[in-house]
Amino acid sequence: MNSKNPFDLSFKRLHYIRYVDDFVVGIVGSREDTIKICNKIEMFLSSELKLTLSSEKTSITHFSKDFIFFLGTFIKGNWGKEKRIVTIKRKGSVSTKVMMTAKIVFHAPIKSIFEKATSSGFFKKCHGKFVSTFVGRCINLDHQDILRYYNSVIRGVFNYYSFANNRKSLGSFVHGLKLSCARTLALKYKLRHVSKIYRKFGPKLRSPDGSVELFIPSTFKAVKEFSCNVPIPDDIISSNWNNKLTKNNLFEICVICGSNHVGMHYIRKVRDLKSKARGKTIDFLTMQMAAINRKQAPLCPHHHKALHNNILSTVERELFKSNLRLLK
Repeated sequence: MNSKNPFDLSFKRLHYIRYVDDFVVGIVGSREDTIKICNKIEMFLSSELKLTLSSEKTSITHFSKDFIFFLGTFIKGNWGKEKRIVTIKRKGSVSTKVMMTAKIVFHAPIKSIFEKATSSGFFKKCHGKFVSTFVGRCINLDHQDILRYYNSVIRGVFNYYSFANNRKSLGSFVHGLKLSCARTLALKYKLRHVSKIYRKFGPKLRSPDGSVELFIPSTFKAVKEFSCNVPIPDDIISSNWNNKLTKNNLFEICVICGSNHVGMHYIRKVRDLKSKARGKTIDFLTMQMAAINRKQAPLCPHHHKALHNNILSTVERELFKSNLRLLK
């Protein structure tokens, strides 16, 4: 006997899930009920909130037959399929046969991820295929920062889709980014062939000081983890890493008190250089080089905070100015 009667007219359910301006309404009921609710939502948004439903995103879908696209993921129910009968072994020699309910399917949009990465410069389209290419904006960065940039993209996308049933399909994306990183390093070191980069830095493109290497997942199996407050992959892929441009001169001493425990105070801000680039005062390459080589002063936490709060004493201020002139 079925536990529920699918023909019971009183058996109806409605679930509403929203994230920012994107929402899904799940309805256990007829298509007529769904159309009525959709019309009511559209009227409420128009009359009460002065908003309009997006015709491109809004659709009525049978959840067990077609995918819905929500938060960068294709989601589909499998209740229409025949249930599997599985034998479960209990303690001792007793075994029980149970009917398994099919689970919801989550798919990462592989093609969409490649297209986003193509628009960000990691790939180019050639005869309908995605081909790895170098990222020109990263050439002037340090080897370590190039690896950190690629690692942020790989980890971001891979961790976000930890729940995806087709997670193994992300392998082609990860290895495509690896080739893109190798081609970027080849251009940086003026080596014509990627094979020379692999011979020089190894299969994970380890940095010369050995501190950073490219992140390659040990397994592409879905781990069914749902993380909260994780950036959507579109934001991760489109980030251009321009806020991390300056070489750090750590292992210096505070220019005021001589303390070894220091942080870096930057004389010029990256956003000021970016505004000049947007205003066509300087070109993008000049902005990058200026950001990489911008002057920085090592300061201990106490004097760094005092400088920002404008409470340095006259003696401390003179020490800061005089020692700043001696810095490269």
